[in-house]
Amino acid sequence: MPVGVLVAFVAMNAFAALVQGTLGFGFAIVSVPVLVLIDSRLAPVPQLLVQLPLCAYLYWRERRDAEWRGVLWVTVGGVPGTAIGVWLLAVATGAALDLLNGVLVLGGVAALAFGLRLRRNVATESFAGVLSGISSTVSAMGGPPVALLYEGARGPTVRATLSLIFLLGVILSILGRMVADDGMASRDLALTALACLPVAFGLWASRFLTGRVEGRPMRLGILGLSALSGLGLVGRALATW
Repeated sequence: MPVGVLVAFVAMNAFAALVQGTLGFGFAIVSVPVLVLIDSRLAPVPQLLVQLPLCAYLYWRERRDAEWRGVLWVTVGGVPGTAIGVWLLAVATGAALDLLNGVLVLGGVAALAFGLRLRRNVATESFAGVLSGISSTVSAMGGPPVALLYEGARGPTVRATLSLIFLLGVILSILGRMVADDGMASRDLALTALACLPVAFGLWASRFLTGRVEGRPMRLGILGLSALSGLGLVGRALATW
């Protein structure tokens, strides 16, 4: 790959890790749409793989604030969601998958922006897990469904809980892709290794921002990044068609 492409890859991974380290999600939302536009070989598999150490570290950093019930039921929902995602990879076009994910995310953002408040219970957590499992498997962007569920929670709770949910969800998505034989080329592994250092830098830098993002800034950050994700997916689908 050209040096300029690799530089952009490194820079986007560092910035995306900074965002996720601050808000608790957003790594794939920030990085995948931009990297796909730069060079389709850069995403989404490397972003899926590098989230293993990223989410493990973020959970460990704020593990005392994790909400275990949410982790349990979102993960339970993530199992059938991953299976649906694997099936969609086999039968649907990339554009159709992008459009489906984008519309679902934008619908959730609109509902919350206009005053809907989701109660976290077994039903909503499991359903968010299903949507997250589908999105994570097909596009590595499984954050918005779960993040929208937690948009009113304290910053440490959001970061710790979502990190553990994403860690388990990424493992499910990787296993699902392996079962589907959806290819993880040696190039993907090399790009993942290249991303590790900038991701570590972004996580380190996020420690200086977490105390400043709470309450309204946290909520606006979650809604804004989720909307960006939805618009990016819809735009990519329309451009492909």
